[in-house]
Amino acid sequence: MTEITIIILIIVAIHMARQYWAHKELPQIHFGEFDNDALDIYTIQDTVIAIQQAKGESDKTIICFPGFTEDARYFQEIYKNSEEEIIYMGNAGYHSPFPLENAKSLSWPENPFEMGTVAHDAFWVGQVIQTLVKNSNVVIHGHSRGGAVALETGHHFPQFTQSSVSVILEAAVVPQGTIAGPGGSKLAHVLVPYFLPLLFAMNRNITLDKIAKMPVMRPSNPLKANLLLSMFSTPKKYTTFVTNLKNISQWQQSTSYDVYGNFKKVTALVGQRDDVLDCKTMIASVKEGVKISDNMDLVQTQNTNHFIAVEEPNYIYDALAKAQ
Repeated sequence: MTEITIIILIIVAIHMARQYWAHKELPQIHFGEFDNDALDIYTIQDTVIAIQQAKGESDKTIICFPGFTEDARYFQEIYKNSEEEIIYMGNAGYHSPFPLENAKSLSWPENPFEMGTVAHDAFWVGQVIQTLVKNSNVVIHGHSRGGAVALETGHHFPQFTQSSVSVILEAAVVPQGTIAGPGGSKLAHVLVPYFLPLLFAMNRNITLDKIAKMPVMRPSNPLKANLLLSMFSTPKKYTTFVTNLKNISQWQQSTSYDVYGNFKKVTALVGQRDDVLDCKTMIASVKEGVKISDNMDLVQTQNTNHFIAVEEPNYIYDALAKAQ
């Protein structure tokens, strides 16, 4: 057997393994620990929505949209004692952190966008604002990719967002931003999506010890570590992650700064460092937004690294206070 034949066989074997993991139906490993009796749970096609009813007389509804590889558990700690109505949304095609036995099915218009794209998820957020929100004062709290979903919602539904919707962009995917480090290179845009199913499959049962060694874990705390423990196993198929990742870059490159102008108030929170998204391009993008909108603020946080809500939650509370 020649060396060329061996190389070809290795390449074929790697590709077959990649295809297997990309399209394999993945069992759910991690589950949420919400007070399910206090939640109204809905499904619409490939998306799960859970509503935590207001505990007080607040006129505010907070819609939470998590980032790439995350689910609603990212917001669980910060909003568990909230007085406001909280609407937890999930990335389409991910496992549900909520039990679905008693979930109600929604009859909404057909989503015209490809599952896994920012526009697909934004379409559902728009439907939530129109049909499920009980209050006139609405805040969309988007983390990472969820920030792009929030901005895209305003792009498609400005008639609803300009007068009554505020946005908290937490370490967000933003127009003309990039992924941090080598991940933002043109070569990475080709290689990472291809090898992602294999890389994530190898880490489906990653340990806390390995999580603790990741650069993004500085600063660290137990809540953050446990949330990151599940980031390799949230989708039903890894093809969804591949679509997510490719579309994030496409959205960043093709979206103009005008999307910042479609809201009543925008507060952009940027980490002291960010090992996931590039801080420099994130800040530059937000500054362009500040030029467009008088109702936009840039807040550069301290002792944070991409996961601001679980590292320094007071920045979120301050942003919510401004969203009146």
